[in-house]
Amino acid sequence: MGIRQAAWVPEDVEQDYDDAAALAARWIRGRALEERASAVLVTNVRDAASGVPALRGFEVTSPQSRSRPASGGPVLAYVPSLESLVYAGELARGSSLVVVEGFNFSVRGWAREYGALNLFTEQEEPGVQDKRWSDALERLAFHRNNGYGDTLGKRTARRVVHDLRTAGLLRSDELVSAMAAKGASVRALKNLQRIVDGA
Repeated sequence: MGIRQAAWVPEDVEQDYDDAAALAARWIRGRALEERASAVLVTNVRDAASGVPALRGFEVTSPQSRSRPASGGPVLAYVPSLESLVYAGELARGSSLVVVEGFNFSVRGWAREYGALNLFTEQEEPGVQDKRWSDALERLAFHRNNGYGDTLGKRTARRVVHDLRTAGLLRSDELVSAMAAKGASVRALKNLQRIVDGA
């Protein structure tokens, strides 16, 4: 079971992070009320959002936390890294997830895969219409079980990356975050990132 409701706040040089966090917090609190569940805040490190007023009052967790909240409730992921995005997705399974994008890691691929609501524009993020992109994701999803670490998985991932690059469709973070939406593990995503960077 994946995410039932997804939203995001894209990184924008004209948008203040406090304002972006406020948009996301308002949305996830609304989802929490509707779902009758407590919302959780996921950050890269535990105190990463301590100076952001809109994010006060949430239970805070990170991939490095010793204890982990129960999954299945609404989650706000604040400027996530790859690891934090996967962790937030695991916690929000069957519920709602909103992501405030940071400038270090683009989650546009994730947003497109989920048709996430863009909280700036109040429009759903359109998916990529190019069949070559969707076919590439399906091929990668099929071979993700061994984390693209075995010979066949690595060869397939290299071929897919090469085909996307040749077609002018390869955007590294977009591909990796799209595969996060497809349920790839952190190990698989890191291996895929290495393949993209080395191609």
